[in-house]
Amino acid sequence: MNDVNTEREQFILKRLLVAQRQFTPQDSPHAVAMRELLPLIAPWITHSPAKATFGKAYTLAQKCNSDKSINDPLAEFCFGFLLHRANSDLLGWKAVWHSANQLKEQKYPPDIIGLASMVAGSYYAKNNTTDTANTFFRQAVDFYLVALADGVYAKQPSQFLDRILGVITQGLPLTEAERLVAGVADQPDQLPAWAVELMKGFLSSRAGWEARGSGFANTVTDEGWRQFKAKQIEARDHYIRAYELNPNDCMSASRLIGVAMSGFARPGEDERFWFDRARARQIDCVNAYQTYLWSLRPRWGGSADDIYAFAVECTDPATINSDVPYMFFEGLVDISEEQKDYNPIGYWDAPGVAVLAHRTIDAMIDQPYHARRVDWLRSLDVAVDWANGEWKRARETLTILGDRFDPNAIWYCKMGVAPWNVIDDVYLFSSTHARDLEQAEEFYFDNKFDQAIAAYERIRGASADAPQPFREALDQRIAKTKLERQLSAGEWFEVKFDDQLNGFRSIAGSWRVDKDGSLVGEPGFSHDLKRSLLLVSDAVGVNAWEMTATVDATKARGKDQVGASIITHYEPRNQNWRSISFLPLRKTVTSSRQFHIGHSFPATLARDKSNRVHVMIWGDNLKIEANDILVYEGPYQERSDIEFGSQFGFGAIPWPIEKGHIAFRDIRMRGLKRPPAASTDPPF
Repeated sequence: MNDVNTEREQFILKRLLVAQRQFTPQDSPHAVAMRELLPLIAPWITHSPAKATFGKAYTLAQKCNSDKSINDPLAEFCFGFLLHRANSDLLGWKAVWHSANQLKEQKYPPDIIGLASMVAGSYYAKNNTTDTANTFFRQAVDFYLVALADGVYAKQPSQFLDRILGVITQGLPLTEAERLVAGVADQPDQLPAWAVELMKGFLSSRAGWEARGSGFANTVTDEGWRQFKAKQIEARDHYIRAYELNPNDCMSASRLIGVAMSGFARPGEDERFWFDRARARQIDCVNAYQTYLWSLRPRWGGSADDIYAFAVECTDPATINSDVPYMFFEGLVDISEEQKDYNPIGYWDAPGVAVLAHRTIDAMIDQPYHARRVDWLRSLDVAVDWANGEWKRARETLTILGDRFDPNAIWYCKMGVAPWNVIDDVYLFSSTHARDLEQAEEFYFDNKFDQAIAAYERIRGASADAPQPFREALDQRIAKTKLERQLSAGEWFEVKFDDQLNGFRSIAGSWRVDKDGSLVGEPGFSHDLKRSLLLVSDAVGVNAWEMTATVDATKARGKDQVGASIITHYEPRNQNWRSISFLPLRKTVTSSRQFHIGHSFPATLARDKSNRVHVMIWGDNLKIEANDILVYEGPYQERSDIEFGSQFGFGAIPWPIEKGHIAFRDIRMRGLKRPPAASTDPPF
């Protein structure tokens, strides 16, 4: 087995330490802190480790970068890089830009300059600053080629490929990717011939796809098809030469699976042909497993049964101490995603799946390779139990985990359920009140809210001695049902919050109810700093409602003016909340990774006072007013392929708020009565 991630970490850590020792006095407190930081940074550069490590790395990077008298561009790069990985470019851009230039000016090792330049280029490309991005990309190519010529990768050419292959495929502009590959080819003594052929294959494939475009087949021009075919065949031939030159290389065979998917393989060499050859060379060649699994999706001519059959293959004990068994769970997620009529449970509750999933997870936990992900794996086990109603087993696992429960394992499964709802269900239905709860749930799902509330409250009265998690979960059920009852009545009501904010979930930040009843949010820390302030309701099922609220962002400060977000929808397939965001002055709202907004619109919030906002949601239509000024009225977005869930909530934009808080007061809502099914026009 090849622990590729560990090899990558060790190599980049070695190079970071070389740079650190070269420019920092080793007996200084700063050097001690940097030696603690760099082992935490290395895995974030090479792959995505358990997110629990992010907080410690960020705190140390912030500390190392805070003393400007030291002028350590490596510390500044670490800080900017982590902010970039956290999608917080608003804070990270200056550190990314400045450190890349300073590393170059102070003559740090060329591979470190190349790395920092790639990060800077990626930032500017993401933010549509093309000229600056290209300057950094050119700098990255220059210094990667210098590092190659200096022999940095002489003993480990695979580490150069790990750095370079991904940026050839995406990241570098095509012209720079071509210059990089040409520069490598001009140094035949630095990399073996098979590695050069592999790089040329990646480049040809990239060029073919750029000529074709990413649209559907009916959007591709005749010339686009001609170039695509020529470049894919060219890529195929490079991969085959790489495969023949290196008997230990599995990457070339993995790439040939993709060529076969495109229809340009040689006769008799289909996707399975090349998967078997990649696996024969390296039994845990995870790229081959990933590509072949993708080839089995219905869009490529496969089926859910094909995906599941291969997913079962990935539980082979021979590969359990590698990344391969994760492909079993990836396959289950793929099945849900590919179903035409979206069913988030998919195969998760199919006969035999739970038994195999539990057995696979148990086997993985016993292997050293998965030691850093044990808590995540046990949390995944809870998700499997939830899907199959194995409540007592799930509760036993939650007891073992305690506060180490990892909600990301639940999101990973894409079962259409939030982590907090999984925990609530486990504690509720593993109790002695399970049967009574099932009756209450029937009332709830039949929209018989009065009967549901009465049933829940009877259980509450009979469970005074129940464990605290049970009582908290039941209080959430009661509060959200009362909220949905109010919405279903169609009358205006004031949204009130108790001290525990029952009926709502704090996704990010710290939320409280002030003395005057205001809802107050203060920033908190999370892996994704962009989602630093978000509270959503537990109430679902009502996708036609109206809200008015007073928003006060005068006490909040960030790198830019801080505004407010009203959460309007939840997309179960993509697991994204969608929001309407109000910014002060003449700012314009645009879509972001977490919050997808169908239209940009100028906000009308006053910066120095409270503002009254009015939002009306009617399925996928909306009306927005701020301070009695109409901001937008019309369809939520042009796309029609997103399933809408119903959820509302509160947040702040942009992220993160550096200090202070944002407040929502006098929140009033009403559910809107839907007309007969034949009429879908909104009432505005």
